[in-house]
Amino acid sequence: MLFSDIKRLLNRNTLLAAALVAILCFSSQAVTGDTEPPTMFELAVSSISGAEKFNYFLVLDCFDNSYWFYIILPVILSFSAVSDFYEEWFGGGFYFTLPRCGITKYVLSKSLSVSAVSVGCFLAGVTIYCLVLLIFFPNFEDTAALFPQGALVYFAAKICNIAAVIAVYPLICIIAVMCIKEKFFSLSVPLIIGYSSAKISSDLFLKSFSEQDISYQKLAMLTPYMQTKQYAYFEQLFGLPIAVWYLSILLCCAALVLVFRLLVKRRIYNV
Repeated sequence: MLFSDIKRLLNRNTLLAAALVAILCFSSQAVTGDTEPPTMFELAVSSISGAEKFNYFLVLDCFDNSYWFYIILPVILSFSAVSDFYEEWFGGGFYFTLPRCGITKYVLSKSLSVSAVSVGCFLAGVTIYCLVLLIFFPNFEDTAALFPQGALVYFAAKICNIAAVIAVYPLICIIAVMCIKEKFFSLSVPLIIGYSSAKISSDLFLKSFSEQDISYQKLAMLTPYMQTKQYAYFEQLFGLPIAVWYLSILLCCAALVLVFRLLVKRRIYNV
């Protein structure tokens, strides 16, 4: 059933999501030291005219250098899952699917498929971004000073961190659909979560610097918006191995799956 659910989600919506992720990456700002840094797209275009050739890995690392990146990304990656589930949940297909597999198998299959497809769309979009940049910035000079552990290792850790967080949001959106019964409004839930927590984390960081108190930074890193930064901050701020953070993400997913199961059971018993 899992492969069947994944196959259902692989449609034009997922292709559009991957393309939008790539566009989102190119809309991020490059770190050039300018007062008004160019976007990645503008930097790539300028390289055609013989402008300075920046190091590939330095440019690559800027794909998320945008305030809106982590706010919009969950909405893009949850759209396909929400659209498909909405049609099944409220269109009658739910009653044909559930008797063939049972509640537990149904919930696990839906949860794993929406998370896997969302992560897959993210990886596909970033891959497109990486391949296109390779054409414009083929410079691979030594970056050991900036990436002591290796540029590829650093980039892989960053991608894995973001992918882990991205896996959670489709589950949140599906639960929102079941509760509020509105497709597009449920997609605004991660947008609201991301925007409000971004504001809160920004205020906490400012307060941490003004009062010289690191505890405010720790609180800021616990907000949903900052979860995607844990690859760089978690071990430093909390003194715990990064595996502890991944375990907390896993526990969060497990809690959402249990809520999902309870909502399915409630609908069955209310029929």
